[in-house]
Amino acid sequence: VFAVGEVKVIGARGRIELVSIVEDSRCQKNVQCVWAGTVKAKLSFVSGGSRQEVIVELGKEPVRLGEYIVSLISVMPEKDGSLIPDDSGKREIHPMDYRLVFHIDHVN
Repeated sequence: VFAVGEVKVIGARGRIELVSIVEDSRCQKNVQCVWAGTVKAKLSFVSGGSRQEVIVELGKEPVRLGEYIVSLISVMPEKDGSLIPDDSGKREIHPMDYRLVFHIDHVN
């Protein structure tokens, strides 16, 4: 489980960071939408002095980060009608409130 800005060590020398939420267009819970929407997150991978950034999308094909394959499998919290509008009237989740679950596999 990652929060925005959180860095986790993987393998002997790798570090993955959840840099930002690029998009959250999910339909609100208990609302019928034409399109269910998606979540896109930017990840950074640092290993052996090199850095790679990728966008991972919920429910889409995994992406390769160095010697790892990464999939975004769930996003919390769900969008619902309890979100408080911001100054512009939008009902958005604050970036620091997101928790994302990734599946990470080592590629041999």
